[in-house]
Amino acid sequence: ACVSDDILHTTTPPTLTFDNPVNGTWVNLANRMSFSISGTCSENGQNVVISGATSMNVVCTSNAWSANVNV
Repeated sequence: ACVSDDILHTTTPPTLTFDNPVNGTWVNLANRMSFSISGTCSENGQNVVISGATSMNVVCTSNAWSANVNV
């Protein structure tokens, strides 16, 4: 049996932006355990990888991503 599949290859790199936190936002005792971050992304269904002091993956859905991180 012959197996085939379509592969879509583009030369456009994925994009990612941060919309939150906005400039001037501070981490403090009240929000440090659940600090909200979010933005836009161009690759629905793909992981947005967050790494550093906190590490996690969130899925790009409807061209958006968001997470609450413990900083």
